[in-house]
Amino acid sequence: MLQWLDLFVALVHSNNNLSGAQKLQYLKSALRGEPSQLLCAIPTTDANYTEAWDLLQSRYQNKKELVNAVLKRLISHPPLTQESATALRKLIDTVKMYDL
Repeated sequence: MLQWLDLFVALVHSNNNLSGAQKLQYLKSALRGEPSQLLCAIPTTDANYTEAWDLLQSRYQNKKELVNAVLKRLISHPPLTQESATALRKLIDTVKMYDL
């Protein structure tokens, strides 16, 4: 996530040649899953880019919330009942979903 964020900030967020609506369109098209759903109801206008950006920042840049989310995912993850690469990969994916 942090690598993606750095790249997005450098190419889009800090680009003064793009309007807020263009930045918001780029942002929406780059997101998947929960972050995408968070912004789907926000109309793509110049004024709404800052609102959308702040919403994502408050949700996903909060380290305490990120740690809580990872712990919640670990606790709710089904126990590994057999040794398999697939099961282990799913557990790793659960933890790596948030790049702390």
